[in-house]
Amino acid sequence: MDRSFAAFFECAIYFSLAVQLASVVFLAKRDFGVAPEGFGANETQISLITSVLCMLPLLYPIGLLPMDRGDDDANKRRNLHLFLFNLATLLFFYPFLSQGIHTWAPTRIGKGNDEGQDTIDEREWDNLNDACWRGVRQLSEGGRWALAVIMTISSLVVYLFTFWVLFRRVFQGEKREQVSYMHGGKGRLFSRGLTGRMQRALHSDVVRGIVLVFPTALAVALLCFLFELRSIQEELTISLRGEYTGNDWGFGQVISVTIFAPVLVEFIYSVMYL
Repeated sequence: MDRSFAAFFECAIYFSLAVQLASVVFLAKRDFGVAPEGFGANETQISLITSVLCMLPLLYPIGLLPMDRGDDDANKRRNLHLFLFNLATLLFFYPFLSQGIHTWAPTRIGKGNDEGQDTIDEREWDNLNDACWRGVRQLSEGGRWALAVIMTISSLVVYLFTFWVLFRRVFQGEKREQVSYMHGGKGRLFSRGLTGRMQRALHSDVVRGIVLVFPTALAVALLCFLFELRSIQEELTISLRGEYTGNDWGFGQVISVTIFAPVLVEFIYSVMYL
């Protein structure tokens, strides 16, 4: 299974890097008003959900595979995986920041334009919302809050895993022989002992199950919201007498699926010949 996880990670990490880079470009254009046309609220939510969804499947293989395999070539490959994962996490920071601002920052909906306030009040916003969404289904207030909470938790889980991987990398590389220093030796020995205990705990069956199930449950919930938003987007396009092309398969869709073909090939090879 390690070979299959490695093949999956090598395919998924480059796909995730491409998605994170595209999300940063389009979200930055919208946030800074450079080219917001054609990238509305639904497109923004779909982009944010996609950026999170592309990070969650990377957590299990990067977090639980051995850090030191005793083979120089394998360790160099592992270092490349860690570098790419950290690069994806770094790119993911802007979608995470944009998500937090869009979800939790104060809005311009308030007391209205009385007393010099450059906002609209709740009644005016409800009238505007009804005019724009008349006859079209949209997420309920509870659904929007649930989506915001799940996306925030998912993003925090990604960064917790990142800190854990960095922690392992810093202390796992130290040699196991006894090292004696006049100052700071106890701290180094404590770090190695703490890392060993955490490593053994993380590789227990219970913890491995939690690490696998919890991100998977978050990803499934986000996928449900993603399909719901795409359905709303389709209804909105049809209500405006437009042609919805979001379900059409093109060159990019085919490439995004076939890029994971090595995972299936590696798994079949491992089952048949190893």
